[in-house]
Amino acid sequence: MSNFYSMYSIFFKLIFFLFFWALSVSAKDICSDQQLKNETVKTTSNAFNKFDWSVLDRQLVIIGDNHAYTSPDDIFAIEQRLPQIQRGNACLFLEFPISLDIETFKQKLNIDPEDSEQRAYIRYYRQIVNQAESLGLQIHLVDHPDHFKQQQPISLRNTTMATNIKNLFDVSTCSSGIQIVGEAHIAPDDETFGSIRDSLTNLKLTNAAINFVYANKPPPNPILEKWNFICTDKSFIPSSPVIFPIDRIKDLPLWPKYSQKATYEYFDYTILIP
Repeated sequence: MSNFYSMYSIFFKLIFFLFFWALSVSAKDICSDQQLKNETVKTTSNAFNKFDWSVLDRQLVIIGDNHAYTSPDDIFAIEQRLPQIQRGNACLFLEFPISLDIETFKQKLNIDPEDSEQRAYIRYYRQIVNQAESLGLQIHLVDHPDHFKQQQPISLRNTTMATNIKNLFDVSTCSSGIQIVGEAHIAPDDETFGSIRDSLTNLKLTNAAINFVYANKPPPNPILEKWNFICTDKSFIPSSPVIFPIDRIKDLPLWPKYSQKATYEYFDYTILIP
């Protein structure tokens, strides 16, 4: 597991510099778009309860996360409402190597390392797994088998994860599922790889994708403040979660704006969390 956390530590240090570049670029986002503000102000509370979750009734729902900087409770609030868990053999797919024994994986989640960043990851996935199992979801690790040994290209990881998920459907181990995976796998930030959604669709797996954005909640690591803390001027903070369909925000840059290519259009719905 230490290789996994070291790899992500390097990754986040890299995007730290990209964040500051992004801040110098002027662009609209969810919090500065006046039309979206007006629509959001009109929304009422209990958006999760009023939303028609049946629109996500596909074989697979993909939840884009920022790993330990996304709230497991927010993911759980979505998971328990998804139609996928109402069917038998519902599964949760995680981006850990398929070569890692699932029981060994769970045991490692019960050990808190000394490093604060690694500890955040451990606790994040521990809660993700515990909450998923409370819903009766089977846990499956589907990433490239050598991902911990040597960093693999995202394009290869995407096709590998899609294939491994498809195999679990083909042998009837899973009849529906939820995948939690980093946003960059869904909304590619450069031209060297496509969305994992394309890989899944090519394998005839119907899918939908959800994205979380935090308006006013700094993540534990200040380096990643601009990843979620998007309403930076505090001129507008919603009073309750708002669910935006793709047609309302698809042309806005995915925050942080580290690439013109990564926009909200890769997600069917984006949820703005106060």
